Amino acid sequence: MIEKYFLNVEGLFKSFGKNLVVHDIDLKLEQGEIRGLIGPNGAGKTTLFNLISGFLTPNKGKIVWQGKNITGSAPSTIVKNGIARTFQLDVLLKDMTVLQNVLIGHHLHVNIGVIAQLLGLGKVKEKEKEAMRMSLELLEFMGLLELKNEIAGELPHGHQRSLGIAIALATEPKLLMLDEPITGMNSVEALNTMKKIKCLREKGITILIVEHNMRAVMSTCDKLTVINFGQKIAEGPPENVCENSLVIEAYLGSPDDEDDLILC
Repeated sequence: MIEKYFLNVEGLFKSFGKNLVVHDIDLKLEQGEIRGLIGPNGAGKTTLFNLISGFLTPNKGKIVWQGKNITGSAPSTIVKNGIARTFQLDVLLKDMTVLQNVLIGHHLHVNIGVIAQLLGLGKVKEKEKEAMRMSLELLEFMGLLELKNEIAGELPHGHQRSLGIAIALATEPKLLMLDEPITGMNSVEALNTMKKIKCLREKGITILIVEHNMRAVMSTCDKLTVINFGQKIAEGPPENVCENSLVIEAYLGSPDDEDDLILC
């Protein structure tokens, strides 16, 4: 049977002790879409990201990627299969430069033997040259080229978020999972970042994004999946999901809260 969906998450459960964090969640992504995953704090969004990317193993259910069951696979294996992610907290090698961080992302994708590196073989030098070229292109795309020699841990928070995306892109993903990519950015930075995310689709990358900024997800995503207390409560085009009473109550607050409703 040919798998219809690019990513197919079926009946996923995850508990920590008696606390059921993900409860029978299905998530089906088509190639080339930008999907938003939204919900209130503690809804289980990041746990779902951790399950898909291999940082957690589900108690039940399966994750099928391009027709291959990857449930329980190691994060390194999942990255090599074409799924990359960012994190809520910036995961950077803070004492290394911006450029070095992105180069390491490339090395996660390109397999270069240790012996070959020590011998300085021509093939290795060629791959290193290509990695440098691609890293500089990614930094330019993310607006960080002029900061390539800066220490990553000394960057402003918004730039660290952008660097996290560049590192993930360096692994040459087919699916990019972004966990709150514009949190902490000012309005200009956030707008520019969301524009770049749209450009990634044009480069053939499918996007799954967790983000609390409703204006951002409404203007960027083709479809939204909403979870609350570990369960999916709504799914569909942003304009439809935004009118769902369960979503308004769970994610946007009380239906009487006009400030929250303006976000739609």
